Amino acid sequence: MSAIRITLFGPLTVHVDHRPVDLRGPQPRAVLARLALAGGEVVSTDRLIDDIWAGEPPPKALGGLQVHVSHLRRALEPRRERRAPARTLVSAPPGYALRLPVDAVDTWRFEALLRQAAAIGDPTARARLLREALNCSAAPVLPEFTDAAWAATESTRLADLRATVLEQYAAIGMDLGWHATLIPELERHLAADPLREEAVRLLAIALYRAGRQRDALAQLRAARARLADELGVDPGPALRALEADILAHADALLAPTMVTPRASVAPTAANPPATGARTRATALGRSAELARIDAAARTVAADGLRTVWIGADAGVGKTTLTEVAAQRLRASGWSVARGRCPEVDGAPPAWAWSEVFSSLGRSAPAIGSAFELAAAVGDRLRDVTADAPLLVVLDDLHRADGATLQLLRTLALDLADHPILVLGAHRSAESGPDLAATWAALAAVTVERIELGGLSRDGVLALIGEHAPGFEHDRDVVDTLTARTGGNPLFVTEFARLMSSEGRSAAATAVPAGVADVLRRRLTRLPGPARTVLQQAAVLGREADVDLLIRIAQRDEDEVLDGLEAAVLAGLLDEPDPTRVRFTHALVRDTLYDDTPRLRRARWHAAALRELRTAPDPDVAALAHHALAAATPATAADAAALAARAASQAMELNAPGEAMHLAESAVRTADLAAGAVSVGDTVRMLVELTRAAAQSGAAARARPARSRAVALAAESGDDDLLLAALTAYRAPISWTVRGFGTDDTDVEQPLRRALAEHPKADPVTRVWLLVALIFEIENEAAGGDLSEAFALADEAVAVARSTGDATATCAALNAAAYLSLGPDRADERDDLVGELLCVARENDLLGYEALAHWFLFLCASARTDLTAAIHQADLAVEKSTIGQLAALVQVVEIYQAVLCVLAGRYDDAATRYRQAAQRLAATGMASAAEIAVVFEVVLAFHRDEMASLTDAMTALHDVHPDAMNEVFVLALMAAGRVDEARSRWATRTPVRRNYYWLARMALYARAAVAVGDLKECAKAYAELAPWAGRVAGIDSGSVAFGIVDDALALLADALGRASDAERHRGDAETVRVRLAADLDRVGVTPRSPSPSGGTAA
Repeated sequence: MSAIRITLFGPLTVHVDHRPVDLRGPQPRAVLARLALAGGEVVSTDRLIDDIWAGEPPPKALGGLQVHVSHLRRALEPRRERRAPARTLVSAPPGYALRLPVDAVDTWRFEALLRQAAAIGDPTARARLLREALNCSAAPVLPEFTDAAWAATESTRLADLRATVLEQYAAIGMDLGWHATLIPELERHLAADPLREEAVRLLAIALYRAGRQRDALAQLRAARARLADELGVDPGPALRALEADILAHADALLAPTMVTPRASVAPTAANPPATGARTRATALGRSAELARIDAAARTVAADGLRTVWIGADAGVGKTTLTEVAAQRLRASGWSVARGRCPEVDGAPPAWAWSEVFSSLGRSAPAIGSAFELAAAVGDRLRDVTADAPLLVVLDDLHRADGATLQLLRTLALDLADHPILVLGAHRSAESGPDLAATWAALAAVTVERIELGGLSRDGVLALIGEHAPGFEHDRDVVDTLTARTGGNPLFVTEFARLMSSEGRSAAATAVPAGVADVLRRRLTRLPGPARTVLQQAAVLGREADVDLLIRIAQRDEDEVLDGLEAAVLAGLLDEPDPTRVRFTHALVRDTLYDDTPRLRRARWHAAALRELRTAPDPDVAALAHHALAAATPATAADAAALAARAASQAMELNAPGEAMHLAESAVRTADLAAGAVSVGDTVRMLVELTRAAAQSGAAARARPARSRAVALAAESGDDDLLLAALTAYRAPISWTVRGFGTDDTDVEQPLRRALAEHPKADPVTRVWLLVALIFEIENEAAGGDLSEAFALADEAVAVARSTGDATATCAALNAAAYLSLGPDRADERDDLVGELLCVARENDLLGYEALAHWFLFLCASARTDLTAAIHQADLAVEKSTIGQLAALVQVVEIYQAVLCVLAGRYDDAATRYRQAAQRLAATGMASAAEIAVVFEVVLAFHRDEMASLTDAMTALHDVHPDAMNEVFVLALMAAGRVDEARSRWATRTPVRRNYYWLARMALYARAAVAVGDLKECAKAYAELAPWAGRVAGIDSGSVAFGIVDDALALLADALGRASDAERHRGDAETVRVRLAADLDRVGVTPRSPSPSGGTAA
């Protein structure tokens, strides 16, 4: 056989026996290229004709294809005897294939090298193979065919794969210490694709490890700017976390982190979608998971309500697993209820619980508030569990709204003793902070966390047998699909269905970036009218009422039903009952919806809106969804009004997150109406948005909305409207809502004028005005004079008490208690917080009750009563609203890091602090990098490594020149940069008298001692003396900077007061002994002494 070499990287070239071959024209070249790109698999004649002639074949295309194949056979096998069967370009029903060794085609060799590399454990050997693969793939694939879709797709795949391989090679190389030599190649790689975040990440790490921290940070900041300018997005979690790690000099940046290349060279789909109820086949390989669910069910009878969380990517079989589990438990006498969180907008808040209610044989009642909904669901579950244990399945919890999660937490408390097992299924990669916080809040009743992987080979074989009978006996097909789908049941199902219509070659198709491409191929086989009906059904959501669909389609009923029947037979739709159809997976619906032109979608949404409005009691959320999707300048006013109504409904159902999104849509759509919405209505929408965002914990979205509302109301001259806008921010506040150092006075001055011009305004309104002004000025005032803020708080509390309005009273006490977290009114803190708790509890104001427990947590921490602090933190989480939950869970987790610091377990503390910093960065928190630095300051202080902070503090001061000046001074002094330290000390400003005052004052005292400023030492001694016996900073719940008495001892030494210094050291030792005992009581055992002497405190 002749030696053949085909090159696809670059222009197509063919060598036979080391001699170049002339392929005679573009079409024979295209045929050979198309077959070579198929990787040796069969390409059908239909596919070849369609590809070579770009969808417009001549009348006798098959004859022309045969001529080209005949020529290619002669060129590739010049010595083949006449009539002898071809051995290179072979006929194989239903088309042709190339039969060549892997090394004969450069793209085949490239992917074979990757497979070999994936199987090797030795990193040096693996890097060598990856380098070889990179060297043979340097040119773009088939540039002469860039206009051909078949070539462009494969070229893009291989280019992306090569980029991934380069990044894998770089990751391994850096673990081998090659970071300096990798920098030029990574710079070229990034220049070729400046928006590739992994390239940025690797280059930044390489630069950092090469000692070029400034360049590393510059790359990250440049990437942030490019992403914002070109895509309008922020960097992903990995880049944000890396920036925080570099600023913090995280140890992980220097530790080897092996990145293993993927075993399969075909890229697997991100988030492939879930299958339907094909429980027999897809349950194969899930016996272990089912056994874990069965075991959890057995604990319910004795222990009461328990939860099991099931996570996986889309399509891996979460729904199927829960269906099989439900079948097994139902057979054992259990009752079963199911609710699904909707994948599309337009459903009312807590819809999953409405489905749970309905699945138990009762229609969901009309609900007016979150309390009524919780009471109705709770009563129904109590009734059911009186007769039998109950399984509640909540599916797609990654899409859960705040009301759904809040009700789950409420029921877990109220029904703790009832025999209920909750299965919560979610997509792991799409689960947000609210769901994560719910997991933490329900940790005590969680018995299992199950993460599903792909099916085994046996499971894949069974699915193929179900959807493509006969192909399950083809070992190559089964192996190919198992490898290329990763065992994802939906991928396997869709490829099996495709094989049923297109033959075995469909199995060789590389798994696309999403299964949507496979679905599109299947959709093209439906009749045109059927595809249109499916697109119209997609506009209605995952599930559609058939009668409504017929009316929207505006075509013959039989034609619509025929189209639906075709889709059901094709496995694209299910029929949950005779009146409804449901897409078998959300991605089927999403593919159809996204592929429908926007203009047509808008018209169908408008038709749905018209039809839904004729119902006797139309659902406002559904009306708003369709109205917003169909909005034009002519209809925008109506759409905005519907969205505003839906936002109000969501607020009533305690779903502030959903209300916020709806109110934002209402405002945005009102702007589209070009003056058709009155100023008053616009302001009222902005007020709703402000309140919803505030109660969602989204101050950064609430404040701009309030500012705009105030500006519009002021221009209108309507005093009532202005007062409503000024007092729109109504939510419990535990952290400053106005950024430090901002010039944001657009609300402060109107607030002052309103208070001055309306001294006899409604007392409740005055309270809200006073509270709003307090939180506008407190952050700036903390750096100087807080007397005005204190006076405003005193008036707010007095007026609120006189009104009897519980919410206003809580708001006033909230402001006063918040101000008492600083040093000036600390003696009032316990009384204020106690009153806040009493008023909130008596009036069922859960948000303020949770806030009161958070304040009590800080009070107990200030006293170093660790047992009480932990108890109060747990109560705060238990009582929290969904808008507070994520933040309070973070508080509890950070406090665990503080306890580890106090116990001298610095490695454990570092792990917890850095995990917390990464979570904050992943949420997109603007100050996450700065908070990460604060955590590193705590660790450096206790490890006596302050000098390590100089670079991080320099970078921080480039952005915030006044941030933690005393820390910068201590770091410079520790590094021996005395002159710089003294220069920095000269620029100091007073320590802000807020919740971090004691922490910073203890550091300030040490800095004064370090630079020898005796005047400031004396002042610091006088300031700190009343706080002896405490741990500096623990009153914030997030940091600890040693025992105050140790700082006083250092100050006394500096001031020449030796006897006082000795007394303070003795007092510090007493605190240490007491603290060690308290740590032991809460289960945190001290491990090592503090570098400053004594325990870690």
